[in-house]
Parts: sequence; C-alpha cells; structure tokens
Amino acid sequence: MVKTEGYHVITATDNLYAQNNINIDLEIKTTYEKKFLQQGMNICYLGFNV
Repeated sequence: MVKTEGYHVITATDNLYAQNNINIDLEIKTTYEKKFLQQGMNICYLGFNV
C-alpha cells in the first residue's frame, strides 16, 4: 500500500533487532516488542515519508 500510494520507503525489515547497525532511536524496545521477542517472534519495521 505504501508504494501504491506513492510514498517513499526509507527503510524496511522483517527482523529489526537482527540488524547490525540500526538507528539508536529504534534500539528502544516497547513493552509489546519485549513480549513478542520472548515468544520468538521477529519485529518488523517500515519507515516511510508521506
């Protein structure tokens, strides 16, 4: 949907915390991210400009 609407994708990943050099702002884990990570789930991230 992001591309079909003409937005510019800055970054996209299906496993955020497996990345070696992520933005320092993205290193902060939310309560839900911590819960999902404990369950073995990956955290997906999509950054884009409107």
